[in-house]
Amino acid sequence: MVAVVTLVSGYVGGLARGIVEAVTEGETQEAEDAWWRARSAVLERAGAFDPDRLPVSTRLGPEGVFDGSPDEPDYLAGEIRRTFEFGLQRVLDGIAVLVDARAAD
Repeated sequence: MVAVVTLVSGYVGGLARGIVEAVTEGETQEAEDAWWRARSAVLERAGAFDPDRLPVSTRLGPEGVFDGSPDEPDYLAGEIRRTFEFGLQRVLDGIAVLVDARAAD
């Protein structure tokens, strides 16, 4: 039970820290550009821009995945909510598998 609580709180805390960092550092276009420059070397080393290694990931930007929706006025807020809900559901799905497996034992 302690491990499950730690897992969920770690997910929530980690995402919250990332959101705060992105929002506070990206408050101006200049700050957002600096944020991306600071991370681009890490992304480059990880192969994030290598179409042979990660063909789907390198296609996302040019295909407009991050352009937002005209139905949603605040793209960042919507992405934060969708990302949080998606990730939390996956964490909870994993916990459900664990609970079911232990109940079967």
